[in-house]
Amino acid sequence: METKISIADYLGCKTERTFLIPAFQRGYKWGVPRVKNKSDALIMVENIIKTMENNKSEYFIQGVTVYEEGKYIVIIDGQQRTTTLFILLNLLMNYYEKRDYLFYKDTFKLEYKIRTLTQQYLESICGGKQYTSDTNYQDIFYINNANKQIEERIKDINKEKLKQFVLSQVYLFYIEIPKQQATKVFSMLNGSKAFMKTDELIKSEFLSKASKPNSENFSYSDSISKTLEILKTQIGEDWSSNALRSKLARQWDKWLYWWNQEEVRVFFNCSNNPMGLLLQFYYEQNLKNSDIDKKDFVEKYSNNNEDVTSVFMSFQNLLIKDTKSAKNNFENIRKLQKQFEDIYNIPCIYNYLGLSLIVLNNSPETIRYFLENYKNEELIKRYTLLSLLGFKHKELIADEIKQEDIKDKLKNLLESLGSNFVYTDQDIKETAFRMLYMLNIECCNDKNIKFEFYFKETNSLKNFYHFRSLEHIWPKSKVLLKKDDSESYYTIDEKDNEIIYDSNTKELIERSDMEKKGITEHCIGNLVFLHKNDNSKFNAKLPEDKKRVYFDIEERLYSRNLLHTMSVFAFENWSIENTIDNIEKNKKNVLSLIENKYKKLC
Repeated sequence: METKISIADYLGCKTERTFLIPAFQRGYKWGVPRVKNKSDALIMVENIIKTMENNKSEYFIQGVTVYEEGKYIVIIDGQQRTTTLFILLNLLMNYYEKRDYLFYKDTFKLEYKIRTLTQQYLESICGGKQYTSDTNYQDIFYINNANKQIEERIKDINKEKLKQFVLSQVYLFYIEIPKQQATKVFSMLNGSKAFMKTDELIKSEFLSKASKPNSENFSYSDSISKTLEILKTQIGEDWSSNALRSKLARQWDKWLYWWNQEEVRVFFNCSNNPMGLLLQFYYEQNLKNSDIDKKDFVEKYSNNNEDVTSVFMSFQNLLIKDTKSAKNNFENIRKLQKQFEDIYNIPCIYNYLGLSLIVLNNSPETIRYFLENYKNEELIKRYTLLSLLGFKHKELIADEIKQEDIKDKLKNLLESLGSNFVYTDQDIKETAFRMLYMLNIECCNDKNIKFEFYFKETNSLKNFYHFRSLEHIWPKSKVLLKKDDSESYYTIDEKDNEIIYDSNTKELIERSDMEKKGITEHCIGNLVFLHKNDNSKFNAKLPEDKKRVYFDIEERLYSRNLLHTMSVFAFENWSIENTIDNIEKNKKNVLSLIENKYKKLC
């Protein structure tokens, strides 16, 4: 069970509930000096003071995980912040207030299973007594350090105002678990240094506020019939509230399940914090469009340990201020989630987004553009193809690109790819990778199917484009080159070594014959995009042999989903007599396909 409660409710004014620190808990560490000699205890207090001085309605200090047993609340996780609260309130409260919150009938409310010296010291300072034992004991030393730092920080603060703020406007999540799970949960939380992330806090806050009934708390009436009617209404609202909370929780968990799919995490490059991308986009979108003072808000959504409190507070103050805003923003997040699912599920949008994210390594700005414009396929296509041509995001969204600029870039592109030495020029080779990859993706768009950007290897998904290769259809090692001013011929093997030939053979083509057709073995017409792990299966085979390998269903090939590559291998006859004509034909075809894609944008 998880409940959001105030510090006053947590400590239990005038109740005997006692916090028990079990034997497996570590010592007090929030008094250890850290950055700029500040302890974690001081940092928490400073954040509370800052929130109060900025007139914010709430401050949130994460959660505590406990199990209840009789009068005891056994703390599994949250010992540090609970102890710090005792230290702070001791400095803010008078004798009688301490008797209500920190003690119950002279019994100290913080009890340690084994660290008795720690308990004795805390009880002494909270009870106003002199402690006479060794203050160099580690726990006592750090509690004393935290106490001194906090005392110094609040000396000029209105202590009554701060005390009331802590008790009524500082909150935590009270998470109750079964006793039998205590040790396991402790090991999980502390072994992995885990605690509630921003996402989890936001979920809890949304569910808490968005499911609240609209009516205020009622007062009992003198009339029995009216009181029964009010009770009936209250019970109905409680039932409705619980039903709504369950509905919202199921909705949230459904989103989380979607984001946790491996394919989704890898595609959006958010493996470490899947659903954080959704919340980050929504947060930044609303922060940008709001008229609030930005200095009070963090600039970027984050799940990092050191950022959780400040980010959650900003998110809360911006989007979950009350029941109405919580309900409205939950619904808007649902709509944004639907947009994410749409750009992932619509084949052509998915394909263009994958092309932009993977090949161009574009920023989140690209995802935002797709979210805003995914219903306009032509606009998305234009954005992606012009990005491949070299135009920047700012130029594209400004919509100030001149037709002459597109034509100039297209002309340069076609001239580069029309070179006879695409493979050997590294700059042009990179362009060839992009364009041949794009043609394979466009083949999927024509069939309205999703392109397979990733492949499974060693139980994880790998990026296909990062395992790329340009394969020669006619092997470069089977092309005869003539020595200058000599009748000698040679070939270049796969390791770029020269091999001298005295005479021609039936398995060799002379480059001079290719050049008559305006091609070479290194031109775009003799190259196809492949997965590099398939290279060894093609090796230096002749085209017809490579073709047999490609279409042999018994062979496991990573590249069989490449439809454009498949169409090149599918040429009817790749015999030595037809190869030069096929390379020439394929070169013209590739350049024509690329030119036609871009001419439609001019």
